[in-house]
Amino acid sequence: MSPADADIATLVRGYVEGTVDDETMIRWLKVVFEHGLSADETYELTMVMASSGHVIDWSGVRGPVVDKHSTGGVGDKTSLVLAPLAAACGVELLTGGSIEPERMPLWLNAANAVLVTSDYEGFGIAAVEALACEVPVLSTPVGVAPHALGGIDGCLCAPFDASVWAAAAGPHLAAEDPRVAGAARAASLSAARMAERAIEAYRDVTATSVLD
Repeated sequence: MSPADADIATLVRGYVEGTVDDETMIRWLKVVFEHGLSADETYELTMVMASSGHVIDWSGVRGPVVDKHSTGGVGDKTSLVLAPLAAACGVELLTGGSIEPERMPLWLNAANAVLVTSDYEGFGIAAVEALACEVPVLSTPVGVAPHALGGIDGCLCAPFDASVWAAAAGPHLAAEDPRVAGAARAASLSAARMAERAIEAYRDVTATSVLD
């Protein structure tokens, strides 16, 4: 098998839909690793992957729109490519990857809203951090989000839907300094409070009689 022998669109879509198994995909990736892709194949793979999920239409927004939601993991290699591209296009690229932790609250407070569009989060600290700053949060129902955002006016916890999220985000984007009553909820999820609950749970367990 060579990369050219495979219909890239069929392969990627089949893998996403579950009709192409892991073994087949692994064999193809090994061939790509060993032989590479042509420019046309690289373009096709990129476009197929880009269209495999939700695609948001920003045509109604005036001015450049830049989404930089990941720093690319260790080394922040993604920004090395995107920063000059953004500069060449005349837009400002903002990323949280290089911000000192103690300065992050300043950036959060400057935001009209924090959006969490993840398919999975082990906990989801970004939502809690935003609530601590009383910044509105829109999140998919992952990690702690259903509990953290439930019942807080101005926040949304729902599967991603462009029209629903746009309607929820609209008032925040139009407001000069939108805020929600989230500080108390965030405090209940602080490390200190969770440690207290863990200690209480251990005490309850150790105080319970165990019969052999």
